[in-house]
Amino acid sequence: MEGPCAFKVPNEKARQMALGSLSGVPFKLKKYLGAIKDSFVPIPAPQPSDWLWSHSENHQTNEIFASQPKNYPDDTRDTIYIQPLEDRIDDDFLEVLRRHCEAFFLGLKVSVIKRLRLEDLQIPSRSNPYSSHMQFNATKILRTLETKLPRNAYCMLGILMTDIYPSDEWNFVFGLASIKDRTGVFSFARYDDTFYDPKARPDPAKVLYRSSRVMTHEIGHMFGIQHCVFYSCLMNGSNHLEESDSRPSELCPICLRKLQHSIKFDVLERYIALERICTELGGYFSKDAEFLRSLIGKIQQALGA
Repeated sequence: MEGPCAFKVPNEKARQMALGSLSGVPFKLKKYLGAIKDSFVPIPAPQPSDWLWSHSENHQTNEIFASQPKNYPDDTRDTIYIQPLEDRIDDDFLEVLRRHCEAFFLGLKVSVIKRLRLEDLQIPSRSNPYSSHMQFNATKILRTLETKLPRNAYCMLGILMTDIYPSDEWNFVFGLASIKDRTGVFSFARYDDTFYDPKARPDPAKVLYRSSRVMTHEIGHMFGIQHCVFYSCLMNGSNHLEESDSRPSELCPICLRKLQHSIKFDVLERYIALERICTELGGYFSKDAEFLRSLIGKIQQALGA
C-alpha cells in the first residue's frame, strides 16, 4: 500500500518567493515575467502513482539556483551536441529535434554529431526481467560519452530508441546525466505506445513530439534546473507516460528566469522562434504554437506594442 504523500502544493506567496525579487532586473525582463505569469497554473496535488507522491524534491527558488555551482555557456562552450547511438534514428527525426532544441535554448548552437553504435562500443545489454525488452546499460554509455565530449560542447546528450537501465538492481531509467561532466543519455523507447502494446497503432509523429519534450526537459537539468514544484511546467518530474504527457511544453516563469539567467536570451525573441518552428511542424506541435502565440500577445500588450 502507498504511504501518505508528504508534498504540499506551494501557495502564491511561495511561488512569488521562488520567482525572486525583480528589483534590479532589466525593464524588459521584468515586463516579460509579469505578462506571462497568469498563463501558467499552479502544480496540482499529486495522485498516488505520480512523481511527487513518492519523490521528495527540493524547492529550488531562483535565489537558490543562482547560488549553486553550475556550468555556464561561454564563447568556448557554446554548442549542445545531440549524439545518436543507433542507426534506426533517422536523419529527419534528428533534424526536427535539433531545430526545436535550438529555438528552445536560443543563443546556443545545436549540432547532431556523427552516429555511434552501442554494439561497437561494447556497451553491456540485457533482456529486461519484467518486460523482456532489450536494454543497454546507461551508466556505461555515460562513461563512454565523457571521453568523446567535443571541446566546444556546453553539453552532449546521447539518444537511442532502445530501453536503458542504470544498474542490475533497477528495472529501467528514462535517462541519466552528469551535470559536472556535461553529458547525458536518454531513451525514447517508453514514449512509443507500441512499447507497452505491440498491437498499438504506430504514431511516429507522437513519438517525435514526446521526444522533443523529454530532450528539452533533460537538457534543462544540464543547466542546473531541478524539477519544478511550483507550476505545471515542462520541468515537472514524471513517473509515468500519462503524467509526462500532461505537463506543458514550456517553462513556467520561475524556470524560465533560471534558463534566461544562464543563456541571457531575449524572452520575446525566444517565444517567436519557438512559435515559428512549432507552427511549421504542425500536428502535435500545433497546441504549443497556439500557447506561444498567446504568450507573445501578452508580452506585446505589456510592452505597448
